[in-house]
Amino acid sequence: MGIKRAAVWPIAPGNLALALHVPKLIEAKIIDTDGSPLKNELIQLDEDILAFSSINLWLNSFNDLKIREACNLIPDILPIGPLIASNHPSHTAGNFWPEDSACLKWLDKQPASSVIYVAFGSIAMLSQHQINELALGLELVGRPFLWVVQSSFTNGVTAEFPVGFMERVFGNGKIVSWADQEMLLVHPSIACFLSHCGWNSTLENKDGNGIISKHEIKTKIEELLCDDGIKANSLKLKEKAKESVSKAGSSSKNFKAFIEAMKEC
Repeated sequence: MGIKRAAVWPIAPGNLALALHVPKLIEAKIIDTDGSPLKNELIQLDEDILAFSSINLWLNSFNDLKIREACNLIPDILPIGPLIASNHPSHTAGNFWPEDSACLKWLDKQPASSVIYVAFGSIAMLSQHQINELALGLELVGRPFLWVVQSSFTNGVTAEFPVGFMERVFGNGKIVSWADQEMLLVHPSIACFLSHCGWNSTLENKDGNGIISKHEIKTKIEELLCDDGIKANSLKLKEKAKESVSKAGSSSKNFKAFIEAMKEC
């Protein structure tokens, strides 16, 4: 019909580049038509990607995140992020999960930069064995933690924890089914965020059964919390993210350029 269109991609650009290359991966017999790998090897995307001629993509990211390699694989893409509700304090992001606001009151009672926030989103699922190792790893760290465990995380069944775990971490840990993540991440009591990002790529840290041990989890958390360089880099990226959505920022300029291009259509 000749109607111009645009799409918003809220996830990592690498995921989009991989999705757009699915036909090539099937043709190369790297994955089957169901998306299952046929070869036990890392997938490196070809830079020769089919071009789009009538669609623009808005990316929930910003230039300073060093996403250029992935963006080079995706034509007509415009980083306009970060798109988060905290950019507009008067508005609250919606979700379909019941939130547990009691965790915010619990956080208010914790020391500044002391709590490990653990959440694996609404897609990731872990085996019971891995849940046990994660729970015991958090216990070994000995710091306060807030862990979001919803039914999808355990494939729809009620989460079970190691015997005596809940009693041993009582008062030091809090487990909820869902929470307002944006409010949690800006809370002064949060020290770090443990998520599934990169979880599947840490193959060298898994045992023969594909499980990341409690000792490895403890080690990685302690390394994160003790590394001043990581903290400094995080604060630097935070400032760059704010700059990108300011009036003179790169994301704002990209969005304005898109609007002007649409006016000329």
